[in-house]
Amino acid sequence: MNESREPSGRRRLLGDLARYAALGLLGLVGGHLFARTQRGTGPLHPDEKCVSRGLCRGCRALDGCRSPQAELFRQARKEG
Repeated sequence: MNESREPSGRRRLLGDLARYAALGLLGLVGGHLFARTQRGTGPLHPDEKCVSRGLCRGCRALDGCRSPQAELFRQARKEG
């Protein structure tokens, strides 16, 4: 008998679809995690939430943050 170990066309297609779906999901999760870690390093955009829950002291993004609270904190730090 000449049995082929290779899956049939439909089974191969379903396996390929599952593999690519898992790869896409892994890419989305990785991208989300990467973006989440990058939020704390850059300036705060008007539509972005505060990364340190309103505690400006010790915030990694304070130098470039444009929130009104950060502006007040920087001004108070300069004054004294």
